[in-house]
Amino acid sequence: MPAAVYSELGSQIRLLTDVRFRLLTIVPTVSGLALTILLTQPVRDASPLLVFLASIFGFGVTLGIRIYDVRNSQLYDDLISRARSLEALFGVERGPYMRRSRSLWPIEHDFGLFVVYALVLSAWLIGAVVSLSMAVSKVVAG
Repeated sequence: MPAAVYSELGSQIRLLTDVRFRLLTIVPTVSGLALTILLTQPVRDASPLLVFLASIFGFGVTLGIRIYDVRNSQLYDDLISRARSLEALFGVERGPYMRRSRSLWPIEHDFGLFVVYALVLSAWLIGAVVSLSMAVSKVVAG
């Protein structure tokens, strides 16, 4: 029974890791492409309000994905803890989850995720600010 649970824990850990890395490739790429299109001169000048609304939408979607990813991290950490407990029960001194090597710097996955999502969220906000300033300029210019 514990061996089957350990195997399932490994499968779930791999699944959560896979979801995380898929999101890390898709979110910045799609956001970058969308912002590039939205902020090109013809689109930006034609409809700053559309660019503003799309930027706010992109920010909201990215924030929602980040919240999901934080929950993913919580589940991942819990599964790692359970796998470590089973390795201790099995008498494994240095398994894939027990006594992982520490890096020289206090950097973890969550810090890297924070940096990526903070940059993407900032880019969406910049898109909103640029388009809003363009809309205000159009109104002021008459």
